[in-house]
Amino acid sequence: MSVKQDGFVVENSDITNKVTALGWGVAYTGREDFSLSRETSRLRVPLTKSDRTITANLFSFNLRYFF
Repeated sequence: MSVKQDGFVVENSDITNKVTALGWGVAYTGREDFSLSRETSRLRVPLTKSDRTITANLFSFNLRYFF
């Protein structure tokens, strides 16, 4: 699980002061040539000139076979 709060937009934008991202995943890597994972990420951007917050969610299922 990872949590990241970033203030890079403070210098580059007048939309928000911070961006918060939360991500986690579960993976099976029991074989050298095969990977199976489920990953989720959530991004929150509170707007400075409004009381609203933009929220984005990403869900992914990954299947990788290396040959």
